[in-house]
Amino acid sequence: MAGLDSMGYGREQVVASLRAFVGDFFDGYARAAGKARWADKTPNYVACLPELWELFGRDARFVLLVRNGLDVAYSLSDPHRHFPAIDEHVREADGSTPIGAARYWSDQNERIEAFRQAHPEACFRLRYEDLTTQPEATLRPMFDFLGEPWDPSVLEYDRFEHHSGFEDPDVKRRRGIEPNSGRAAAWPADLQRAVGAACEPALTTLGYAAR
Repeated sequence: MAGLDSMGYGREQVVASLRAFVGDFFDGYARAAGKARWADKTPNYVACLPELWELFGRDARFVLLVRNGLDVAYSLSDPHRHFPAIDEHVREADGSTPIGAARYWSDQNERIEAFRQAHPEACFRLRYEDLTTQPEATLRPMFDFLGEPWDPSVLEYDRFEHHSGFEDPDVKRRRGIEPNSGRAAAWPADLQRAVGAACEPALTTLGYAAR
């Protein structure tokens, strides 16, 4: 804003211009696909939730998907993959990827929860574990929240072609919605306890009991 302010542009004007600029891409994409509305799932948006609220505010709805921090830390500790987002936390954890990943998860979810508490009317939270074991029962309330009629075909998303974008490659390796929880149990008990402690306080706030 410093440079734009010096040119005589106020914040409200800049926000309105950015809203129109960003919205044009997504609105155009929705129209081309024959859809009435659009959605975007990008984990990095956690870092700019207040800015997204400023851009779209009361016109937007936020679906917040949470997952047990131990399972997330286990996935992020995959030795065959590198997740740059956790690098700083890993360094601060003296090189421990599981502990660094757990702290990253906690930080991210504290931001999400703070946003939810600030804008509860615009947020719907669902749990990954419920979504993957009881998909219809979990998704129906979300559809109600969004004001959309329930469509059972969403449970068979793998039957339809999609524009993938930067999606996780695991999506293409799976067929349908399936459970994928509890893998952190493969860690030794002491590591599970340490990772659980590193996930606090978000682990307790979200109702996940430390193992």
